[in-house]
Amino acid sequence: MRSHLARILPPLLLGATLVACNGEDDTSTDPGIDPPDNGALQSAARSVLENARNRGDIDGYALEIGTTEAVYARISAGDIASTDGAVFIASAGKPVAAAVILSLTNDAALLPGNRLRLDQPIADYLDGTPAGETQAAQEITLRQLLNHTSGLDTSPDCVSVQDRSSSSDSLMECATAILEDGTAFEPGNEFAYGAGGYQVAGAVAEAFAEQDWQTLVDERIAQPLGVSLPFLPASNPRIAGGIRASTADLAAFQRAVLTRDTAILDADDYDMLRESQTSTDGGRLPGVTASDYSFGFWIESSGELADAGTAGPELSSPGLFGTTPWLDDDRDYYGVLLLQRSDYVTSLELMRELRTEILARLP
Repeated sequence: MRSHLARILPPLLLGATLVACNGEDDTSTDPGIDPPDNGALQSAARSVLENARNRGDIDGYALEIGTTEAVYARISAGDIASTDGAVFIASAGKPVAAAVILSLTNDAALLPGNRLRLDQPIADYLDGTPAGETQAAQEITLRQLLNHTSGLDTSPDCVSVQDRSSSSDSLMECATAILEDGTAFEPGNEFAYGAGGYQVAGAVAEAFAEQDWQTLVDERIAQPLGVSLPFLPASNPRIAGGIRASTADLAAFQRAVLTRDTAILDADDYDMLRESQTSTDGGRLPGVTASDYSFGFWIESSGELADAGTAGPELSSPGLFGTTPWLDDDRDYYGVLLLQRSDYVTSLELMRELRTEILARLP
């Protein structure tokens, strides 16, 4: 990974800001990338989404599809009205949060002995804080926080999705409350998807780096990619789902993961994002078909994708309100779908419809 100085230099892959209103297409590509013959793919994608609008399943959408070489589609319709319109993306932002924390485990600016370790008790990084004195902190590792096997409360009060604009708690105070509540099962023994573990992971990152969460996000992810990725509320950012982003913002991140862009992470980090960290047996959400989970991404393997026309793996991170980013290493493409008046199940269903059209038309 690049040093701290290198992180503030202009990135190689900037997401272009594009506007396409009222169902109009924008087929522009990123600077320095030759435009492909993308008309058929873009038309097919729009047909899938317009059919969903006509059925009344959604009110609007914004979509980007691209590969390591080109952007094949940027389309939008409805009140979203553009691919740079920011919305709350809920759990679709979990990979961004995970990337921030992973960047601290392989930071070239830190001596190996001073880097964050995934399999060390988090109490080691919370020394001197009330959170570090809890029994849960002695037992739980950062890996377990990021792969949802910590046993902590999956929906703690201090990260309520109902309040994204203000909070009386700081991130550390929230993490302390979560850890004081203890675990529902022995850490590492079960998969339970939720927000509590990520909130504690964010507090660990703040304590370790001695920087606030948004500064970590900006310096390690947003600025290198030339995007805006604010986490709300400011006083106690909701690490697992408080991010506000646009299709263009998320596409820049997806492209970075697909191309293994060293602007934000190193090779080992990208490998871990693609490797199963735990089985989702017993904890899979309705509508999710992936059998494995890494850090922020659900993973579908070649066996699950046998009839889809790809060997995968396919990584996805659906958000509660209908945002789904995904990428496919085998077919070398990414997609980002934002929906208006929707939910994550509808978004996943449309993503799978789009996948069929995409795989039939990619080179």
